[in-house]
Amino acid sequence: MGEYDKAERTYRQLMNQMSQNSYVRGECLDGLGTIAMRNGRYAEAIDHGIHAVQLYENHQLQDLLLIAKKYNNLGMAYGASGVFSRARHHFERSNKLKYYLFHNDQHMDMADTYDNIGNCYEFEGDFDQAEKHFHLALTIRITNTINLAHDVLPFDHPLLGVCYNNLDEDYVYMFDYAEAKNYFDKALEVYQFTYGSDHPEMKRTQDNITKMITALSD
Repeated sequence: MGEYDKAERTYRQLMNQMSQNSYVRGECLDGLGTIAMRNGRYAEAIDHGIHAVQLYENHQLQDLLLIAKKYNNLGMAYGASGVFSRARHHFERSNKLKYYLFHNDQHMDMADTYDNIGNCYEFEGDFDQAEKHFHLALTIRITNTINLAHDVLPFDHPLLGVCYNNLDEDYVYMFDYAEAKNYFDKALEVYQFTYGSDHPEMKRTQDNITKMITALSD
């Protein structure tokens, strides 16, 4: 906690030394937003994030990927505060910028954002849309090269386990237990191979299986 306090003081001191429209002020605001998020001060994180993005856009910053990441951070802050429609809005803006930048809707940088959008829909109870976006993330990760030693994503890569676990939870919510079981098994295979039996992701998957069995027995 002490390191965060020290960083926050430094950011605020820097901001006092520069103009309201300084680009570097945006960097300070972004840093303050990150600290606020980690300390659970989500409204403050949102406020800092909005002002940081405004400064970047006012300076016509050409680094579109950086702005896309800031929109993603804003989405995370809105999601953490439970405002899922606003979270989705910022995640979608993030991916629109990435699409404009990469001219490709299958770029790896878009997969995490699709997962975030899917999580928002799941929290809102729109499981069909959640499924759609989780599948988009999975497809991107399977079809893209992220390891120089592979032409495709290795079957045992932990990112695939995340996709499978998102999908199995969604299918449980939709009462499609056969599909849920299919993705549970895939997730367990990935995590067992990658991490071993004691990893938290193994526990998460096993807990999800227990929830499904409980739901089936009710």
